[in-house]
Amino acid sequence: MIFMREQENLKYDLQEGAGDNPMTDLLNVFLYYIGDKLSRISTDRQRRGAGFLMLVVLLVFTVIPAGSFASSVRAYSESFWQTEQEKARQAVEEEPESIAANYYLALTMANLGQIKETDEKLNHFSDEVDSQEFAEVIEPIIADNPEDFDELLLLNHEAYYYIILEDYSRAVEIFEEIIEQDEDNIWARNFQAAAYLEKGELERARELLYDNLEIEKEDYTYFLLGYTYYEEGRTFQALRYFSNARQAFSDFVF
Repeated sequence: MIFMREQENLKYDLQEGAGDNPMTDLLNVFLYYIGDKLSRISTDRQRRGAGFLMLVVLLVFTVIPAGSFASSVRAYSESFWQTEQEKARQAVEEEPESIAANYYLALTMANLGQIKETDEKLNHFSDEVDSQEFAEVIEPIIADNPEDFDELLLLNHEAYYYIILEDYSRAVEIFEEIIEQDEDNIWARNFQAAAYLEKGELERARELLYDNLEIEKEDYTYFLLGYTYYEEGRTFQALRYFSNARQAFSDFVF
């Protein structure tokens, strides 16, 4: 399921020393990494170099305040998705167990940046709802193209459907169509990048995430960007981006 591998890998590395401040815990992991490297080198010159890198790490966490790269820019489709979320919540109130209504609500959450809630709902569909039952409900919606559905809403039904099925190749194709219609929607762009990450295409994911930062410097974008480096064992690059993703890091790791 999307994002689960990233979460579990980071949790595994941090679970032994987790405290009240997740970024402090991450810092401890990297300081341990540096300390281990220091213990393995012998010359004064090498030690001075490693010590300098440790100082850089400390500066990243203490000098740059959380949210210093935050932006007030929002996707142009925000009002559209706010309206759709109101409709979805009403549908869930009327039929709390409805797969279609809850899926509809999950799509609106994804497009409004309610990422933690979105991930919980998508994981619920993936892990707890019978796949055949889910397909029997959602596939006809995609195939029938209801008259009261905006095309953007229909494409979102399809994209996240493939995410739940873990067909990430098909998902990234549909996200491309979504982005053509809703080009500044940072959330659709980030989910597309995350799907590339799940495919193991780290470089492609990274290219998209750098582009996303040009649109909006969003916590979640930094989190995913940091993870692309983390996956490659590029510790300091990962740290650079994780340090600007404090809320996302807290949501997904702790």
